[in-house]
Amino acid sequence: MRNLFLLLILFSSCSDNNSPVEKHSSSFKIYSDSRIQNNSTEIKIESGDNLVFEYVFKIPSEPDVDDSGFTEKILFEIDPSLSEFEVKDDKINETNCLYRQICYCENTQSIQVDKGVVKGTKIDSSTWSIMIDIEIDLRGRTIEKRLSHDFFKE
Repeated sequence: MRNLFLLLILFSSCSDNNSPVEKHSSSFKIYSDSRIQNNSTEIKIESGDNLVFEYVFKIPSEPDVDDSGFTEKILFEIDPSLSEFEVKDDKINETNCLYRQICYCENTQSIQVDKGVVKGTKIDSSTWSIMIDIEIDLRGRTIEKRLSHDFFKE
């Protein structure tokens, strides 16, 4: 019984209620009648003929911390007449798939994705189920990004 009491004290003393909670957000959007415009330092979603899919992961800047905050984006576009698709490796280029980090780090230009798989299935008129499993050469090192999520029309 004494050992149980000591364990309870040990575990309750390990929690730190004063530690900051990292807040982040993710969005999974579809833009109709659009296209991706990329000039390497900026990605814009403009009026066009395709469906554009945009994933955004964001950690907001902290007011008292210099150089804080981080945003990551993956975008691609497809023909709106499709109800399902799958592109692999060099065929990913056909979707104009781009990866971008926005932070206080070196080389935050957009990177054309050319390795991995992107596939999707239309669920209804405003929802697609998307799976992304890609590799990006980021400043001389390869990073993998995987996600599977429903995307929704704006």
